[in-house]
Amino acid sequence: MYTYLKNIGFNENEIKNIMDNYTIKECSDDTKKKYIENCYRYFKRKNYSRKDIMTIIKECPQVIAYYSKSIDDKYKTLLSLGINKKDADKIVVKYPRIFTHSNESIIQKYNDMLKLGFTKKQVLTIIKANPKLFGYNIETIETSMLDILNLGYEDKKIYKMYTGEPSLIGYSLDTIKTKLKNMEGFGFYYDDVIKITSVAPQVITYSREKVKEKLETLTSLGYTFDEIQKLTSTNPLILNRSKETLVDKFNLFLELGYTREETKILTISSSSIFSYSKERLLNQYNNIKSLGFTDEEVRKMTINLPTMFCYDFINLKSKIDFLKSVKMEFIYLENTKRLIMSLDLMYARYEFYKTEENKIMDRSNSSVMFQSSKQFEKKYKISKNELLERYPYKKSF
Repeated sequence: MYTYLKNIGFNENEIKNIMDNYTIKECSDDTKKKYIENCYRYFKRKNYSRKDIMTIIKECPQVIAYYSKSIDDKYKTLLSLGINKKDADKIVVKYPRIFTHSNESIIQKYNDMLKLGFTKKQVLTIIKANPKLFGYNIETIETSMLDILNLGYEDKKIYKMYTGEPSLIGYSLDTIKTKLKNMEGFGFYYDDVIKITSVAPQVITYSREKVKEKLETLTSLGYTFDEIQKLTSTNPLILNRSKETLVDKFNLFLELGYTREETKILTISSSSIFSYSKERLLNQYNNIKSLGFTDEEVRKMTINLPTMFCYDFINLKSKIDFLKSVKMEFIYLENTKRLIMSLDLMYARYEFYKTEENKIMDRSNSSVMFQSSKQFEKKYKISKNELLERYPYKKSF
């Protein structure tokens, strides 16, 4: 029997655990072999790899003695919760001990999570990412949530934190406190640490060394700690980016002709830039340039409005085309931030001014188009909704 298991690929400790498991310990070697062969064939028919089958048997040797119907019922229970077959297969490999839980307890745990305030979608996300949930006592989970709440997190954010990083369910209060204190040790204020980890709960799972490495990477790119605080405040997920990703994105802008300071301005003003692929950023740059701009003009406009890299290009092009059609190119070249306004409102105000004020907008009066809704309504006695209804956008250029 030892040789048989050795040939399959199990090591000595694993073989001992399998042989000593109470479900087959008293069986003869022939019976044990039959159980293992039947178990192996069962999972093989379900298209599990040899490695995955070994993982299942190592982590839950009891499964060897289970009848196939009993295992099938476990899959049916998972599917009844709304989990698809592919995810159910992954859950079994991540947490083979799920076979030791009764179908009733699995359903109960799902319902208990709903009672704690999680949505069905959130519970399924947690189960798929961390099926060890089924091994936790619901009272322990509830206590964990209350502990996190008492650390200063908002009630609603806690649910998103557990969904974003399901492994937090297994973290003790002392461990979480230590992680937060590590962040403070780097110079972050406690309130900022709470804000960062509310949006990027994965940071709580990082070692002190890993957080330090990410901060050192940003420092090596030229960011001061104050600037790093601004980056993490507007986009906490930046601490989830790998060193390679941060460096590659930063260097891309240098390659496009931006100075190091200009690149910092871009990324601090719109830190979500780090969330886009290099291909997406490069395509956006080239698309903007294809509208007839020089490299210098593209750089100038995007420095004034870094979010241009995040805009839908078709929408951006429509705004630029409209302003060209009414000879107001100076808007996007000199005051690019005004491209933030929707095309519908831009068009409606232009048509209103031309039709009801009998005036054509130009450099001398263009500020009228970009007044706040409150200012425009007070001056011209027409609300934003009325204006949009009266002058619906229609492409005529």
